Amino acid sequence: MKTNPIIPFSIVSVLMMLIPMLAFVWMPGHDAPWYELGIYPREWKGLIGLVFAPFIHQNTTHLFSNVLPLGILSFLSMWMVGRRFLGLSLGLILMGGLLTWMIGRPSYHIGGSGLIYGYVGFLIAAGIVSDNVRLLAFTMLTVFLYGSMVWGLLPLQPDVSFESHISGVLAGVFWAFVFKSSLPKRTKYRWETEPDEAEESGFDEQSMEPNSGVPSFQIQYEWVSKTPEAGAPKSEQGD
Repeated sequence: MKTNPIIPFSIVSVLMMLIPMLAFVWMPGHDAPWYELGIYPREWKGLIGLVFAPFIHQNTTHLFSNVLPLGILSFLSMWMVGRRFLGLSLGLILMGGLLTWMIGRPSYHIGGSGLIYGYVGFLIAAGIVSDNVRLLAFTMLTVFLYGSMVWGLLPLQPDVSFESHISGVLAGVFWAFVFKSSLPKRTKYRWETEPDEAEESGFDEQSMEPNSGVPSFQIQYEWVSKTPEAGAPKSEQGD
């Protein structure tokens, strides 16, 4: 009896929402400035943010704008990769954070939006590279729900880390190719595996002759006419 994956997937997605909320509650009582746990580009101290930055948020508006997408997109990603979800998430966090550390502006980069964009990039790319129509449906659903996030890839707001968004998408596309072999395979229907009737009967499709190993050939027919002068038959090759 197979276990329904919806229940464990839902539990994990709820945890993905609870972690940043618990971190937000804990941060005000922390002695050191909480934002220093974010990513600070090209500074060795800023590498600590590769692990902590996705779970640190500036205020309640910043927090709740990321919590729901984290839950939904983590659930969809789990549906694609199953038990490999933890490896996927760690890969997105580390790779996306490292790219942000390399290309970001000299400021602290915090928030779960980089991971969110990583899930979006993964879901879109995985549906395209896989030979599975059902996974492509996940891609279309992701585009429908979060297609407007494309504006977050542009430097339109000075206080928004578009660098982490770009880094997240690039990491998501990269891991989609890495996890390609682990994605659910396309279901093959019976009619796709059954041999053709022509093959079963031993006929070759091109010559329509029995496929018995004897080379096929064509017969050139001749017709006979009588000339009025000689009265003798004359043989000609027809077209």
